[in-house]
Amino acid sequence: MRIGIISDIHHNPEQITFAVRKIKDLGVERLILNGDIGDHRELLEDSQRCISTTLETVAATGLETYVQPGSHESIAAYGP
Repeated sequence: MRIGIISDIHHNPEQITFAVRKIKDLGVERLILNGDIGDHRELLEDSQRCISTTLETVAATGLETYVQPGSHESIAAYGP
């Protein structure tokens, strides 16, 4: 089984589309999002939007995915 790891996207959640497409081309079956997939923004809603962009993109791939929050996002940013 091949496992892909993506981390430190920070300010560029749109980069996840390219990264996920690339690892799927390599035959990855599972994915680990290993922190800093978002960024601490001034408004909590902006932080949530940044993380949700990444999570929605990954969810659409159908890859089984595990998420480990990093030091640049708060747990509250993973809220609704």
